[in-house]
Amino acid sequence: MGEEENNRDSPMSGEEPTTDLTVVSRLYDTNRTIRVAQIVIDWLEKNAADDFDRKFYDRVEYFDDTHIGWENTLKTLKSESSGVSIPFRGTRSLVTSLDPDAPVRQGKPLHDLDHEDEMRLMRCVFVYVRSGQVAAAEELCVKAGHHWRAATLEGWKLHHDPNPLNPSQRNPISGNPYRDVWKAVAWRAASDERLPQYERAIYGALCGHLQAVLGVCHEWQDVLWAYSRTMVDQWVEEQLRRAATHLRPLHPLPKDFPEEKLSMKALFEAVEQRPEVQQQRHNNPYHLLQKYIILDDVESLLREAHVWLNDGLAPHLLRCLTHVVLFLRKIGRISQQQESLCTDILEACVKESIERGDVEQVAWYTSVLPVWLQVEWYARFLHNISDDHHRRHALQLAATVGLDTRAITSTVVTNIRLSGSRDPENEVVSETTGDDRVKISAIDWLLYDPKQRVEALRQASALLRTLLISRKIETGSRDLTTQSDNIVREYLCIRTFLDAQDSFTDWFDHYHQKRPQPPKKPTVGSNFSQQVAYEQAEQQHNGELDRWKHTLSLITKTACDRLYNVLLFPEGGWLVDSGLEDQDVDTSAKDTSSSRELRLDNQEPDRAQQMSVLRSIYIPQVTSLLQNILHSTENYKESVRLADIIASEQHQLYKAFGSCELQQFLIKLQETSRELLDCNCDALGYPLQ
Repeated sequence: MGEEENNRDSPMSGEEPTTDLTVVSRLYDTNRTIRVAQIVIDWLEKNAADDFDRKFYDRVEYFDDTHIGWENTLKTLKSESSGVSIPFRGTRSLVTSLDPDAPVRQGKPLHDLDHEDEMRLMRCVFVYVRSGQVAAAEELCVKAGHHWRAATLEGWKLHHDPNPLNPSQRNPISGNPYRDVWKAVAWRAASDERLPQYERAIYGALCGHLQAVLGVCHEWQDVLWAYSRTMVDQWVEEQLRRAATHLRPLHPLPKDFPEEKLSMKALFEAVEQRPEVQQQRHNNPYHLLQKYIILDDVESLLREAHVWLNDGLAPHLLRCLTHVVLFLRKIGRISQQQESLCTDILEACVKESIERGDVEQVAWYTSVLPVWLQVEWYARFLHNISDDHHRRHALQLAATVGLDTRAITSTVVTNIRLSGSRDPENEVVSETTGDDRVKISAIDWLLYDPKQRVEALRQASALLRTLLISRKIETGSRDLTTQSDNIVREYLCIRTFLDAQDSFTDWFDHYHQKRPQPPKKPTVGSNFSQQVAYEQAEQQHNGELDRWKHTLSLITKTACDRLYNVLLFPEGGWLVDSGLEDQDVDTSAKDTSSSRELRLDNQEPDRAQQMSVLRSIYIPQVTSLLQNILHSTENYKESVRLADIIASEQHQLYKAFGSCELQQFLIKLQETSRELLDCNCDALGYPLQ
């Protein structure tokens, strides 16, 4: 065994020499805990280096440009030795020697200016060490004339001699072969309370003396850095003592060197017990976030974040948390049980982006939601967008990130159409309101994609039903055209009714407002010229009356035809879906029709009830309008025949009449029969013999 150890460090051996550096390198390669701790140290030091110029202003070069250490003390000692008196010398006795240990050994101070420079230098050197810039700290010591101090900062480095394998080439040797001795001296310096606090902290950070470093650490990241460096030093020291790479006995460790090694979990527990950390714990949630990431405790991180959601989060923290969750999901660290917590965080981020109105972020963050939530949240975002340019931009972004724009636009139209809606039967307001205009404008969401024309018609038909139930006929005249099964049929039914309504309005206006008025007859005893003028006016009136009657006959025919189109609408009747009344189709056709109607009912649960209400309102109304036209134009016989159509089992229009409407219909029918009797016809319009 002893021979193998000798061969390990022998120059003639073919194996790679085992040195302090190689031992520690193997430790880093095989031990995950030490690698994590080193990553934390590098991260904290990088952050400190980034903040160095911004936060640290008390730098040595700002106050002193000399290259002589303790210059004022040196000048004072030289003056005293030559007998020259120095003004404002004071009575305090200064050191009589300028070796590095003189102030501590003699118990005497330096010159006040040198003492001030010394404190400033120590603070600056510690900040460099804290930010991982030990080389810069050594360079600063050299510039300040403290070459010996720069040398002490080299002692912590691991020794490595690559030359035993190839004696003919002399590669540079790195590190300190007497690192154990340096560590003992540095530990004693860090423990010496006579030394300045920052000087103790410098050596404590390099040799693993935790208490010396904690004395100058007042923030969470500094305390964590101190504990992390101490932890790494403990693991490294134990590995070096076990490896026995030295050919001489190592200097024993200090008596107060900790025997129990720290773990990352124990490290954070110790950090959180520090008073300065406890004061900052509730003010900075980022520290908890960083802690759980370092400990790889995803479940605790998500639960803590969920508590923050209930308490309210700052937008920047919410976005940071969202990206952490997305990264953890990307690398497969989110379990199925934790998905609900992640979804709540992502939804909160989407909600916050919607409140800020950031279109790009809303689209992107919505795309990382589960598929079943993407449509719901993006539809909420589009709800209040009315400008055409902004609508197109929002849909373009949604398509870019892979959202289902068709489902989204359909959902947003449905949401707007059903928003703020009350029972249309109990809210009969003929005037168009602002909400009505918003709902009509929402249909435009479905017009950007040509493949959504069918959906546009379905939504338009649903909206038209609601408007017509509320007696908003003019509002319901919006023109949308497309074609597909019962959706098209429903649209054609409503369009047929609106055309009939417009034709009746034209007939009513022509019949009552545009009838030519006869000329006024001249008075008895009028002269010849007045008689001639009256005859000419009467001839003109007769001509206009003939034209009016001709136009009236055309308008009457058009109005009657369109009103009959409503009453005699083919394939089941007006606002009756095709296939529901057809009992002669084969079984497969019935199944297809039933499935189609089921899909429509699932999309519009109130559709069947609304269509029934519309029939009960407008079938009697159309019948009454048709009776008025036929009676007014003295087409009594056809008016009577209208009763046959209403009572016909083929059309079953009588089912749409209530008792009141049916009574009014019979009263008008009675009036028509009286007119027929006056015309020497029976009640049904046939001539009497």
